[in-house]
Amino acid sequence: NGVYIAFCVVLFVYILCKGRTVKMEYIRYGLRLSLPYVPHIVSMYVLSASDKLVIQHLCGDTAVAFYSIGFTCAVVISMLSNSVNRAMSPWLFQRLHAKEYDKIRSVNKIYIGAFVTATVGLLLVAPEIMLIIGGEKYRAAEGGLMPVMGGCCCDFISTSYVNLEAT
Repeated sequence: NGVYIAFCVVLFVYILCKGRTVKMEYIRYGLRLSLPYVPHIVSMYVLSASDKLVIQHLCGDTAVAFYSIGFTCAVVISMLSNSVNRAMSPWLFQRLHAKEYDKIRSVNKIYIGAFVTATVGLLLVAPEIMLIIGGEKYRAAEGGLMPVMGGCCCDFISTSYVNLEAT
C-alpha cells in the first residue's frame, strides 16, 4: 500500500506541475463515495490479520497450520468475491443514479444466488483441493472449511449491501 500511496502522490504532483487544476467538486464526490468504505476495509484488514494470532494464542501452532490450509482454499472465494464486486459496482452505481431500483433488485437476487451457488460448488470440491495443497496430514482441517468459506460468502453478501448503503 505504501508504493500505491507514493505513486499517487507522485502522479498528483506531476499533474499539478503540468499546470492542471484539481476541481474540489470531484474531490468531494470521490470522498462521498469512498469514505463509507473506510471502516469496512479497515475492519476487514484487522480481521484478516488477527484470526491467526488469536488461534495461535488459544490453540497453538498446529491449529494455526490447519486453519491456514483451510483459509488458503477459502481465498479463492474471497478473490472471486472481490472481482465480481468490482465488476458489478459501476453498473450498480449507474442504476442507482438512474433510480432503476426494480432492475437492481432483480439482478441482485441473481447475483447473490449465483455467488452462493458457486461457493457451495467450491465447497464440494474443497476437500480435494485441500488434499492437493496440504496432503493427507492436513485432512483434519476439513472441518474448518465450511465456516471459513461460509464467512467469505457472508462477506460477499454484506458487501453487496454496503455498496447500496454507500451511495
